Amino acid sequence: MMETTASERTLHRILNYWLQSGVSITQETERKALRLVSEIYERESSEPMNECLELVIRQLDEAPEALPQIAPPIRRTSLGYGEF
Repeated sequence: MMETTASERTLHRILNYWLQSGVSITQETERKALRLVSEIYERESSEPMNECLELVIRQLDEAPEALPQIAPPIRRTSLGYGEF
């Protein structure tokens, strides 16, 4: 059996981190992870896995969180007691 490479383990960790953080793993997120791993490994970093994970964590922290609307928009109306 072939042993996994450091870049494969890094890719797996990124995807797993996103999955555990509630990010949907789509083809686009997979491509984004592949690009990230490729860029970090091209730099010939001494600790590429740590750099990748730090970058991923930072990006998630900086991403604006979309909050659901808690109530319908307020609209002025008349209850019929007089002119509005």
